[in-house]
Amino acid sequence: MRKHNSGFCQECGRWRDTLHRDHIVPRWKGGPDTPDNIQNLCANCHEDKTREDLVGLPPSRGMLGREHSAETRVKMSDARQGQQPMLGKKHSAETRAAFSAARQGAGNSRFGVPQSEEARAKMRAAWARRSERASTCGAGNPHFGIPQSETARAKMRAAWVLRKARAANA
Repeated sequence: MRKHNSGFCQECGRWRDTLHRDHIVPRWKGGPDTPDNIQNLCANCHEDKTREDLVGLPPSRGMLGREHSAETRVKMSDARQGQQPMLGKKHSAETRAAFSAARQGAGNSRFGVPQSEEARAKMRAAWARRSERASTCGAGNPHFGIPQSETARAKMRAAWVLRKARAANA
């Protein structure tokens, strides 16, 4: 799964800072890796679509809908013990002092120093450009505005109808 820059989710239409590159027909179901089978979804819609795609798979295809046995949970818990070195441990006084100094700006010669009017103007201009890009329809979507074949549009319509029907039945 690749993540893309910000843009509008092609499923819910909401603006998101990060979009996931999703295959309309999953590759494991025989879908091609072509631009007309790609859509950019937000994390929520991508998760929902993936869950819908997995409905009806045999249990051997992952843990979806199943639980680990008590014995397996104990084994996994024991295996994770070494992976959490700070769990229940305290920081030394020296480390706490370093964290405190960092929070107060120590080591940053510009911390607490007011910026010049020129610097503030540059920051305002940068924020204005960012807001302008964010309000542009299709911003961040590399496929926005690219004409698609009738076959691709038919596949997308079929996938959309199927997702809506599954959602209505759930």
